Amino acid sequence: MSTIFLVAAAFGGAVLLLQLLLGLVGLGGGHDMSVAHDLGAHDGIVDDGLQLLTVRGVAAALTFFGIGGMAMLAAGTGNVIASLVGVAAGTAVAFAVAVVMRQLGRLESDGVIRMEAAIGLPAVVHVGLPDGGAGKVILTLQDRLLELKAVSLDGDIPTGTNVTVVGLTDDDTLEVVRTPEPGA
Repeated sequence: MSTIFLVAAAFGGAVLLLQLLLGLVGLGGGHDMSVAHDLGAHDGIVDDGLQLLTVRGVAAALTFFGIGGMAMLAAGTGNVIASLVGVAAGTAVAFAVAVVMRQLGRLESDGVIRMEAAIGLPAVVHVGLPDGGAGKVILTLQDRLLELKAVSLDGDIPTGTNVTVVGLTDDDTLEVVRTPEPGA
């Protein structure tokens, strides 16, 4: 039985080490293969749950099955107890890996600026907005300070004027109006 535990720990550990090394040199691909992926599951169907059957999860489970089993054999327990502890350790680690990977996946951001999120935000005219023409405004959108193309719905608006974004004319141009002065 100790040979089974040793082979499981060595194989699982080797797969984890290989994944780490490939990730360090940029060949890891950034995505973990899973049975759900292989079966053609689409985003939102399987990705909402924990993905236990990933290469990383199975390799970690094998590694800890082997380590847990060997530790129990070294402690003097029988094969049955060592196997049960190994299975429990492997299962616990597979769940832990799935939870950690799910939480890490939630941290991902595509980095795309969503212009419609600018509607209602304050901005400052950076390049004057002529009546019927375009200029530029500066605003903070999605935690980024941006200079964006804008057109005025209030006639000429000079540089330095506070404005509010009220709409979009196209994918990259904001519509703005003067922001009323407090107390006015």
